Amino acid sequence: MKRLLLLLPLAIALVACDSASLPTESGLTVAPSYSVGNGPARYQTSSTTWTLNVLFGTYIHTYTLTTNPCNGTQTMTGYEVSNDGRQPSTSETVTYTLVGNVLTYHAVYDDPFYLQGNGFHFSYDAEIDGTTYIGAGASSVVVTKSTTTSSYKNHGDYVSHSTNKNDAAHSCIGMPIVP
Repeated sequence: MKRLLLLLPLAIALVACDSASLPTESGLTVAPSYSVGNGPARYQTSSTTWTLNVLFGTYIHTYTLTTNPCNGTQTMTGYEVSNDGRQPSTSETVTYTLVGNVLTYHAVYDDPFYLQGNGFHFSYDAEIDGTTYIGAGASSVVVTKSTTTSSYKNHGDYVSHSTNKNDAAHSCIGMPIVP
């Protein structure tokens, strides 16, 4: 009898509301699922990578835009691989805007080799519209774009696939969205 009385408020709440009145998070609509083994939707990680092959592989720039599924913020990292035998490969500090399918960015080479006489590192500005590069030397640049999204089954799956298990265990990624 005690169990029945404790579960009664939950049963009344389930009958009284429908999926349209359930709260949502991050704009996602979550349909309730109360059966065992059929949990609610969960967060997934996603990233988009633009790879710029310059002068037939002499230089390869990779820009990766990662979206944080916990709060929707985005960050971009850049890296340039130099195959010219003179200049070192380097990470790039990237500032950007993404409007629709157009990425406009400013990249600064981080390696001290690229420090110029004015005290600033070499940098450049460019734009990518889908897979079309718009900037200096555009005729020698081939762009490929790829998007990846994770498919973790549950939070335990996310934690087990992560390098830093402690950080992963405290992350919202892979955790169920609770209606």
